[in-house]
Amino acid sequence: GDVYKRQYQRRVHGEVIKSYNCTPAEEKKSIDERKKDFPHGIGECGSDALRFGLLAYMIQGGSINLDVKRVEGYRNFCNKIWNSFKLVHMTFNKDFKYDISKLDNFESLELVDKWILIKLNKCVEEMNRSLKDYEFGTATQCFQGFWLYSFCDVYLEVIKPIFKENSYSERAIIVQNILLTIIDQGLKLIHPLMPFITEELYQKLPDYEGHAESISIATYPQNNEKWVGEEQENNVEELQKLVKTIRSLTAGINLPSSARPQVFAVFIEQNEKLRSSVQQNIQFIQVLAKCAGVEFLNSKSDVPVGCIMGVSNTILEIHVFVKEHIKADQEIVRLEKQKQKIEALMKPIQVKVNNPNFSKMPEDVKTQNTEKLKGYEIEIQKLDEALEQFKQLL
Repeated sequence: GDVYKRQYQRRVHGEVIKSYNCTPAEEKKSIDERKKDFPHGIGECGSDALRFGLLAYMIQGGSINLDVKRVEGYRNFCNKIWNSFKLVHMTFNKDFKYDISKLDNFESLELVDKWILIKLNKCVEEMNRSLKDYEFGTATQCFQGFWLYSFCDVYLEVIKPIFKENSYSERAIIVQNILLTIIDQGLKLIHPLMPFITEELYQKLPDYEGHAESISIATYPQNNEKWVGEEQENNVEELQKLVKTIRSLTAGINLPSSARPQVFAVFIEQNEKLRSSVQQNIQFIQVLAKCAGVEFLNSKSDVPVGCIMGVSNTILEIHVFVKEHIKADQEIVRLEKQKQKIEALMKPIQVKVNNPNFSKMPEDVKTQNTEKLKGYEIEIQKLDEALEQFKQLL
């Protein structure tokens, strides 16, 4: 294979610093700054984290101002890879046999299963391209983004309940094969950038056909033409927006960690495709949004008293029933403060719009300000409605 050569310079304590023709004052300043930054010394990060960190820096060019704290962040990423591997390994029962042919009928898979395989396939494609073009910084971003935000934050969370029920069900077997596919290909993808942790974890994988003696001689993953689908990606993106809206609504109130409030949804604009997607993937929302479920209502008048409200996808009003979990008087204080902040943001725009010379401004400036003002007015209206709901609970 190719050998990539690159020269790095470094400045550290003591003797190495002296080789750069520093004055005694500069040398002392440098050492004092290092001691100030690391009063207890530099923590162990491991060669994988350091290697990954140096490669990540290459996205910004040849000159590297190495931040050890960033390398420590990549050490945490190594821990995340290890812990997610451990979690996946626990799902494999003693009778599990890896059979990737179970994934051949791609269209028959659940939406979230198709989505994660599509994301994996995109990662495979981008990693191959990045390594071929020596864009190692892009490769680190690509893999870290997939592993953290698609695999760990979404897929692993969604599939956990499956193994609490029955690890021998047909659904569980499909998921087990997907998990091993992701782990197997993921370790191979990142091996050139993290050789040590990937080799150790690869040796812990269950034995299966095609498992190499060492990951270093295993075939590098290639693009799978079947694992594509823009529609599936868009559907999951819409569901994630809904989850984000629910979580943002509940994040600002003191809900008990065990609380699973009911969610009610009212369409501002009818969208049967989104309704169907939510109903077919309700577990996705229940797990990630930590709610009891989502019930669609015909109009806002059907929403029970005691809900907090937000808007998802610009076409769906979300009402989270929190009456049983919070104190209404505290929420009223919170919403009043939020309303005051928005009113403060509105004031300078209102002054600008009401100025007689506003009509003489460029069209793009007028449009930007009027749309921003309209957005704030809508937020105030929504807050007033929410405040009214909470006042009815007193």
